[in-house]
Amino acid sequence: MRRGQGERLLLACLLGVSLASGCGGKKEGVDKAKAASVEPKSSRTPVETIKIDAVDFTQLVRLTGETEANESITVSAEIPGLVLETNFEEGATVEAGQWLARIDARIDRARAVQLEENLRQSELDHLRAVELEKKGLATTSDVERARMVVANNRSTLNMTRMGVGKSSMSAPIRGVVDKKYMHKGEYANPGQPLVRIVNLETIVVRAGLPESQLRHVREGTRLRVEVPALELVREGVVRRVGAQANTKNRTFPVEVVVENEDRAVRAGMRAIVEMPTQRIEDALLVPREVVLDTPKGPMVYVVEGGVASRKEVKLGPDRDDYVVLVAGVGVGAEIVRVGQHSLPRSAEVEVVGSSACCGEALKGEKGEAQ
Repeated sequence: MRRGQGERLLLACLLGVSLASGCGGKKEGVDKAKAASVEPKSSRTPVETIKIDAVDFTQLVRLTGETEANESITVSAEIPGLVLETNFEEGATVEAGQWLARIDARIDRARAVQLEENLRQSELDHLRAVELEKKGLATTSDVERARMVVANNRSTLNMTRMGVGKSSMSAPIRGVVDKKYMHKGEYANPGQPLVRIVNLETIVVRAGLPESQLRHVREGTRLRVEVPALELVREGVVRRVGAQANTKNRTFPVEVVVENEDRAVRAGMRAIVEMPTQRIEDALLVPREVVLDTPKGPMVYVVEGGVASRKEVKLGPDRDDYVVLVAGVGVGAEIVRVGQHSLPRSAEVEVVGSSACCGEALKGEKGEAQ
């Protein structure tokens, strides 16, 4: 073979071109090497599983309620008159006994002076009538009329003095001024609102308790209270459970008191009260997603020896995204969590991920162990 033909043959072999002579054996060896390097594809279905741990489980009933100030008082004018000055602004804190406003009572003060003089004169008239009766110059009726005048004048004077005393109004409780109804220079009539004061240092959550859960709560029971808007959780104490149910929804009013010294919770906010009911020790807790609804009832896929098979289970109480299995599987069972919807009744599987479940997950969800 000449040199030029040998070079062309070598180039053709390197490019994998089948020629009539010289490189057939080499190409056959390359094809066998490629075939040996390709692994056969697995027929097992990849899944992710959980292994069940026994945990102590508490079922919760969540009641949705609304927050209210523990104390809310509207201070109103008790006498008519011009508002001379005020000592509060909206949003400010006032102390119990702090004066809030003064109403012009100069007319009543002047009237009180006149009534004092009238009372003294009527008392003298009464004494004179008594003396005249002793001398036979006045009758018993004259004395009684004089006594009645004294009593009327004294009563009128006392009422006037009381009105003068009510010209200065004070805060009955410590709290925050929620609403200022009147300002300096305005005329106040008796009963007209002047200011509303709310005490937010203690909040009351009012909710409706279903009659089926009435046995689980009583006065003094401590409950977990969550205010979703603030992402805030605090402890509350049941202050009252109503004796009369709401006939529209068959719920009993319940009041839960929550300490709120920082005033973070405002009145009128939505609050969720968590009430523990049924407690199960060594419960088999699983995520709801692993349970399949079938015509025969709830089922899960259990992996044993590399094979995932359907098993019927019986469901117990639930909480959030978890449910208790009361029959069908035992502690340590390996249940398919991801990939179960595409499996036949029984199939060989390859577990590509596994984790323990589900006590720690439930604790982390609410930041508590129950």
